[in-house]
Amino acid sequence: MDDADRHALAAAARAGRQRDLPRVGGFADLPLPRAVPDFTGRDDELNTIRTWARAGEARRVVLISGPPGIGKTSLALHAATGLAADFPEGQYFVDLQGLSTQPLSPFDVLSRLIRAVDPRSPSVPPALAEATAMWQRVSRGRRILLVLDNAVDEAQVVAVVPGDGRAAAIVTSRRMLSGLDAVDRLPLAPLPEQESVALLARLTAGRAATSSELNQLAELCAHMPLAMRVVGNRLASRRYWSAADVIARLVPGERRLDALSAGDLQVNSAFALSYDQLSPSAQCLFRRLPLATGATTGVETAAVLIDRSVHETEDLLDELTEVSLLDEASPGRVRCHDLLRAYGERKLADEEPPEQIESVRKRLRTWLLATTIAAGQWFESGPQAAVVPRDSDGTGIVSSEQAAGAWLLAEADAWFAALRQAADAGEHRLVVDVAESLHWYSDRWVFWHRWHDVFALSTNAARLLGDDRLRATHLGYLAWTRLVCVIDYNKALEHADEAFEFASRAGDAVQMGWARSYRIRALARLGGREEEQLTATRQAVGYFTEARDGIGLSQALVSRGITLHSLARHHEALTAFESAVEAALDRETAPVESIAAMAIAVALHYAA
Repeated sequence: MDDADRHALAAAARAGRQRDLPRVGGFADLPLPRAVPDFTGRDDELNTIRTWARAGEARRVVLISGPPGIGKTSLALHAATGLAADFPEGQYFVDLQGLSTQPLSPFDVLSRLIRAVDPRSPSVPPALAEATAMWQRVSRGRRILLVLDNAVDEAQVVAVVPGDGRAAAIVTSRRMLSGLDAVDRLPLAPLPEQESVALLARLTAGRAATSSELNQLAELCAHMPLAMRVVGNRLASRRYWSAADVIARLVPGERRLDALSAGDLQVNSAFALSYDQLSPSAQCLFRRLPLATGATTGVETAAVLIDRSVHETEDLLDELTEVSLLDEASPGRVRCHDLLRAYGERKLADEEPPEQIESVRKRLRTWLLATTIAAGQWFESGPQAAVVPRDSDGTGIVSSEQAAGAWLLAEADAWFAALRQAADAGEHRLVVDVAESLHWYSDRWVFWHRWHDVFALSTNAARLLGDDRLRATHLGYLAWTRLVCVIDYNKALEHADEAFEFASRAGDAVQMGWARSYRIRALARLGGREEEQLTATRQAVGYFTEARDGIGLSQALVSRGITLHSLARHHEALTAFESAVEAALDRETAPVESIAAMAIAVALHYAA
């Protein structure tokens, strides 16, 4: 190329770099959920938390503990909201899912917090000790407040406790977590009578109720905030009910309400009061919601659970939200407290036969994975991108690239759980199809800690299908996870060489080229093996040229140029970079625009 050509290519590369390409981030900012507007009482506890937060100690953690329904989370959120000015660099909320069958692991908690507090951090290391050290570096010196809700054990908290500095944490748990050191403990008791009556009065504002009736209702609820909220909301939402009517309904179930002071059953009785008064359709939805894995559930997912339209499901979700059995997490998504999920699981087992439950679970799995495939196809690159069907689930929720990315992110826990279920059910072709559809999307969200698991499942599925080409393809994806997500360069090299073996057996030049490309990257990370890299680059260029694969060819030529550059063979490196630019611009071999721009930019950078 002459100087004029190079100048034109440099201008094109700059334009490509500046173009706003779609991006999908990692976890969101973990904002505090909305604090209840009618929070009442707890003045002493709030003063204690404020004093603690403003004490200026180097290591500040407060543990709010107590039985279910006592108001631990409400107190933590109300206190955190009032401390916003004291922590101007951010407040972050993580539900540790302590009562779930699968609580968040310490690594899961660290990964979410690191991504929320510092989205530009490199990949979170897989070892817990290293991830903990990374979190300490990220949080050091920041004036941030963490609300860690519903801890199951000390390990979840110890890994996340801010180190020396200005960060602080409010932790809630049913348990005392006696193994925790250096924490201020704040055990909660039932509300005093005066505060109970004041809370009920606020919940039933505008409805006729005497002080005596409010006192009686508070007694029947054992002064437990959650039980009083359920009862108060019922009274407030029923136009023709009086306080006397509610009392009359509670007295026959007095034994249930007495259980409010006896361990877990205390909250179950309050739930039962609300559940029993739901419409049959709302009851069905409530007890099936726990089948949807994840901290929050979308309305479309809920609709699949009960096989209803989205509009009908929205009405039922509103009914559940009205009686405080659900929380609105964000527009179109609801959150169910762990205890409520556990209660729903028991109701499901009691009221629906096992074969019906399995049918619902399979319907949800089928829909989740079909939608995942439709969503992932929006991110396809190369010639196949123009011909794949999109939004095959027919709901319209993944009808654009932006919508598809948002759905994959929001429902990650749910579709990943469905993928595991499909693998356990022997649906190997489906597992491979899902992982294949997510291949290009994974480049947009490289920091998600489940990619290795996704492609490990698909690699195993390909093995069980006995398809050498599929095994080569998915071993390549697995090598990528070792290079980018779960850092283990020796393992990446092992996967790449195994992928090459199966690609050779299948006679697939494209996959042979990609296997060698992953080998190049692994060798480069390991260092000191430039001649092996050079051999692999020559092979990769040959295979991609044979297959006329423009994406692979442009990247392989860039890798070859970089390797030659490191060997001080600059003239040969320049030739390789020029060839990479030509391949990226050739109409017959050119990759998609974004990949071409990247290849050109890297090539011109090294060529300069």
